[in-house]
Amino acid sequence: LYIDGQCAYYYGDGGNSGAVTPCAKLPLEFNKNDAYTICDPVLRLVDCTDNEASNSIVAVDNISIDVIKHGLAPVMLDLVQYNELGNAIRFIATVDTLYTSAVGFDLEILSEKEGEVTESTETNIVFSSFEADGETVVAGEHKDVEGRYAMLVSVNNLDVDTYVFTVTPYVIIYGEKISGGAQSFTYNHVVPEE
Repeated sequence: LYIDGQCAYYYGDGGNSGAVTPCAKLPLEFNKNDAYTICDPVLRLVDCTDNEASNSIVAVDNISIDVIKHGLAPVMLDLVQYNELGNAIRFIATVDTLYTSAVGFDLEILSEKEGEVTESTETNIVFSSFEADGETVVAGEHKDVEGRYAMLVSVNNLDVDTYVFTVTPYVIIYGEKISGGAQSFTYNHVVPEE
C-alpha cells in the first residue's frame, strides 16, 4: 500500500503504537473466494521517518485484495450469441478486475456488401452474469466463462451476407489501453425460414 507514492507503514499489533512495519510486508490470509484479507484487526496507516511513526493517516478495519488470475488484459471467449431473427451477433470477453476506467472492443468487420469496416465501442459496465439461451450464465462459475466479470458487445441490423468479424477486447487502466488477443469469427446471415 502506498500513500503519495511512498510505502505506507502500519502498527503490527493493530493498535495505536508499537513497532511499525512497511505495508510492503502485509500478512495476508487467502480464502476460497479468491481474495486476501489482512490478518490484523485494524490496519492503521502512518507516516514513518527513520522507523519512527508520526500521526496516523487513516485507520482501515476491513480490506480485501482481489486475485487477478489471468492478468490485466481481457480474454476473448469462443462463446458467440445470435438473436432469433439472425441479424445480430453478440461477442463476449472476460476480465478479472474492476480497477478499470473503461472496457471495450475493437471490431474489424468484413463483408461482401460493405467491404471492411472498423468500429470501436467502449463502456464502463461489466457483468457478473448474463442471459444465454434462456439461462443465466454466471461469470467464473460457467465452464466456458472463467473470468470474474463478462464484457459484451452486440452488432445489430446485419444485412443478409457473410461476415468475418475480428474482435479485440481491451480495458483502460490508469489511462493505458491494454488489449487482449484478437479472435476471428465467420457468420453467415441468412433469412430465417418461416
